[in-house]
Amino acid sequence: MKSRSHKFILVIFISFLSLTISLVDFLSGQELPVKYSKVRVYINTPQDIITINRAGLVFDHIIFHGNSFDVVLNNWELNHLKKIWTAYDILVEDMEAEYRSRPKLSQAELADLEARMKQKYGFQGFGFGSMGGYYTFDEIVQDLDEMVTLYPNLITPKQSIGKSIEGRDIWMVKISDNPNIKENEEEILYTALMHAREPQGMASVMYYMWYLLENYGTDSVVTFLVDNRELYFIPCINPDGYVYNEMTNPNGGGMWRKNRRNNGNGIFGVDINRNFDYQWGFNNSGSSPNPSSSTYRGTAPASEPETQAIQNFAISHNFTMVFNYHSVAGTFNFPWGYLPNFFTPDHAQFVAFSQQMQIFNNFPYGTPSQTLGYVVNGYSNDWFYGEQTLKNKAFSWTVECSGSGFWPPQNQIIPLAIQTMHSNFVLANGISGGMPPVVDITATPQNPPVIIPPSGGFFDFDVTLTNNTNMDWTVDYWNTVTIPSGEEIGPQLGPFTVTVTAGGTFTTTLTMEVPSKPPPATYVFNMKVGNFSGGGVLDTDSFNIIKTSGPGATKAGVSFSSNDWESNINNQISVPQVFVLEQNYPNPFNPSTTISYQIPRAGYVSLIIYDLNGRKIEELVNKYQNAGSYTVQWDGKDLSGRPVASGIYIYKISAGKFKQTRKMILVK
Repeated sequence: MKSRSHKFILVIFISFLSLTISLVDFLSGQELPVKYSKVRVYINTPQDIITINRAGLVFDHIIFHGNSFDVVLNNWELNHLKKIWTAYDILVEDMEAEYRSRPKLSQAELADLEARMKQKYGFQGFGFGSMGGYYTFDEIVQDLDEMVTLYPNLITPKQSIGKSIEGRDIWMVKISDNPNIKENEEEILYTALMHAREPQGMASVMYYMWYLLENYGTDSVVTFLVDNRELYFIPCINPDGYVYNEMTNPNGGGMWRKNRRNNGNGIFGVDINRNFDYQWGFNNSGSSPNPSSSTYRGTAPASEPETQAIQNFAISHNFTMVFNYHSVAGTFNFPWGYLPNFFTPDHAQFVAFSQQMQIFNNFPYGTPSQTLGYVVNGYSNDWFYGEQTLKNKAFSWTVECSGSGFWPPQNQIIPLAIQTMHSNFVLANGISGGMPPVVDITATPQNPPVIIPPSGGFFDFDVTLTNNTNMDWTVDYWNTVTIPSGEEIGPQLGPFTVTVTAGGTFTTTLTMEVPSKPPPATYVFNMKVGNFSGGGVLDTDSFNIIKTSGPGATKAGVSFSSNDWESNINNQISVPQVFVLEQNYPNPFNPSTTISYQIPRAGYVSLIIYDLNGRKIEELVNKYQNAGSYTVQWDGKDLSGRPVASGIYIYKISAGKFKQTRKMILVK
């Protein structure tokens, strides 16, 4: 009896052990559900972020709000936050459910929006995809094939650089004037969708590719770049993660980020951007050793086939410049990522390139600790720059597209892509240079040489801005004066803001007064075009001013400043000649839009918004205004401050006898 009892217990134990093993096997193949929440974390100082990192929670894509930041966390990360931090609010409980609840455009509305966007921006090949306006993986592949069909002399057929962990191809194409021939030209690389929930980066890359192909031969900037560079594109590094988002959320909004590595115990995914073979696993603040984390770095450096494919491809080429597209911080990030406030030997050059890249989007730039507030290891940019044994160094950036979340609405897709177009041009210009500026400037004195008597005087000069692309650019132009010591002072004129239309020119005449105080010398008068507030200059043109000596001249060596130079601007330059009510921008819009107008003479001005039934919704302007150019914003709210519904609205300006109306569309 005792013996049978032992046997019975042994059988029960073996059966239990077998069941346990089977259950573990089952769980290892059965994926645990993952939910994503948007959380606001309150902090006293940025050091608190490092404290939270060291407690085992590694963040990615945080948006600062002074003493707090917003971040998307999966359910494991949120539970961990609750254990180690008390000051937080859950803003959105379920991000995917919130996206599904948003109003969506119908197919007819989407087609109408695409048609209007094409008319406004002048593109043809790029279009909206079927996943919330974004391409699916199959649609990316179809676009690559269509590009080759339409432009076989400018782009290669797609080539696989490797397979994903689930066996999907990682496709690459090259754009150049002789795409199927290896030429001695600088090689530039653009990648996207390293993180599967960041489709705007892919859309920005695809839009740029179509622009290059469609505008070659008519756009001076594009023609130069295609003729003199080999431009490589990998629009989807992480096809498995992206297809998974399509399967779970076919209308967009999927929040899966990592690849689809089965880590066991129902947990999937490795963060490819923490898996590169440079300072991999340097610490647990810049990547996570926990498979449940969104920043899980994997079991070894370059353990993932997607990472291996990118590294091997880069080693087989000589890339000098790299853009890795992500979203949604609106920044340019460059090495080093693995240590805080630690700079490469080429930091000054990274900064100089970044200053040019941000001229039209004003994105902050720097290392991840500077722009995002945290460190990153196993980071793609660190590897592209830091790996200098198997390949040459490459200047590499993460381009964080801006926008309202990881899946911006359809009406933002193209404006967000345009936001980084000039940045793409700057990257392609590379270290070789030579690209014409998108807008150049010439300044020509009307009566050269410019000779100013000791008592001071005036001179007139003509300014011409020329757009070298097939896109509109809104730019500033202003002057400086270089004094004999080499210091630049100014501006004395400007900055003035103007939109130079695609392929067009803008010409004006300015008058400059040279006062008596500057001593006799030769001065250099500079006119610049670019973004004045952001400090970015596209082009400069200069000529000399000769201040003569004689009775009453200031003695050489007397100090003077910009305040000693006065300007007198021809009134015809600063005062509009006709009434103008511009189309609002962006349009369609959400949540706000800008309306610009010009009045050539002073008077009472009203600008009112109505709905289609003629009801007054908001009064933006109701006052006396001097002649000039004005802009005003509407935040989509009515007279009581309440948000209005999606739909078509009318805005009407009245200025004396001038009256005009336009339509605009609010899409939520």
